Amino acid sequence: MIRTMKKTLIMSSSFPPSVSGTATVLRNLFYHFPKDSYFVMRRSEEPLEIDSDLDYNGWTLDLRNLTRSRFIARSIEYLQIPLLIIQGLRFMSKYKIDNIFANFPGPGFCITAFILHKLTGKPLFIYMHDTWEEAKVNPVAVMVAKFFEKRIFDSCSRIFVISEALYKLYRCKYEYRRNNIILLPHSINIDKWRRIQKNIEVKPKDSQCIKIVFTGAIYAMNLDAMQNLIKAVNLISEKDVRVTICTSINPEWLKAKGICGPKVDTFFAETRQDLYSIQRQADILFLPMGFNTPFPEESKTAFPTKIFDYMLANRPILVHAPPDSFLAKKAREEGFGLVIDALDPVRLKEGILELYYNKGLADQLCERAQTIVQRHDSFKISKLLQRELWTA
Repeated sequence: MIRTMKKTLIMSSSFPPSVSGTATVLRNLFYHFPKDSYFVMRRSEEPLEIDSDLDYNGWTLDLRNLTRSRFIARSIEYLQIPLLIIQGLRFMSKYKIDNIFANFPGPGFCITAFILHKLTGKPLFIYMHDTWEEAKVNPVAVMVAKFFEKRIFDSCSRIFVISEALYKLYRCKYEYRRNNIILLPHSINIDKWRRIQKNIEVKPKDSQCIKIVFTGAIYAMNLDAMQNLIKAVNLISEKDVRVTICTSINPEWLKAKGICGPKVDTFFAETRQDLYSIQRQADILFLPMGFNTPFPEESKTAFPTKIFDYMLANRPILVHAPPDSFLAKKAREEGFGLVIDALDPVRLKEGILELYYNKGLADQLCERAQTIVQRHDSFKISKLLQRELWTA
């Protein structure tokens, strides 16, 4: 069947060249779309990926100066909506947009997409990376979510979700719309990763030091698990241990939260090649999920976007997550990581040593991860999205 290409307006608070989990997901999907098949409206975020190769037409809302005020920073999600609507209508007319694709998180952009849909009659799609109404960020956010989530879902031609946990949650919550809820899993551009990997020199394993690597953001959703990692490595006396944290988070904030010490190195990788090189040098890749977070429902359904980078790095993964989290269940079910599901530094220490010394276990986990990641090639997932956007 030959499909006619349609032009999509993408509404997302985060999009390349921003460095975030959301931007990574969308980059991998839209990398395979024709450049003239979509137009992006995004918000300016820092840091930026200096080697981003996603070329697209778009407009950026730059509110960085305004957000220095704490009050405005808290309100900006909703204060930006009138401007987004005005610009959205202008771009929809200029680029002859056929449909609207909203990405969550980013309630302000999703609400704008919903209003644009109502004003223009263009089909609306939404892609859920996290829960909305269940998150309970603050009283205003809860009120907004209760008012808009159902209305937006009822208006969508398709509701895409990034994980099986969200798929199950929303098919149960919106049972009458279950046929319009589609699993669009996180993916990775395997060909691009392999090309970058060819330029990475992997150093021989250092028998005197255990190298543990974490890459990504540190925030409420994984903070206590990261703090427990620092406690665990400080208990290890059998070997020297180095924890490398590759993140854009302010070092002073990390220090205030106890993510520091003589065994910890923290810095930011400016390019994908730098990031992948750091992951490839690890003895253990650390994948945390918070145990006591402000958003317990989100902890149960979240699936970190870095996971496929970790899998392709071909290094053993140590999952530190609550037993009822989707991440821990998935790791156990599919066998791609060793799971430590208690916030106990002694147990985490034992897991680190087990994964380092048990080569058979490490090889088994890596082999399983390599098999799993092949099912998440972004080229295949992108074709699924194209089919839905261009035929619905």
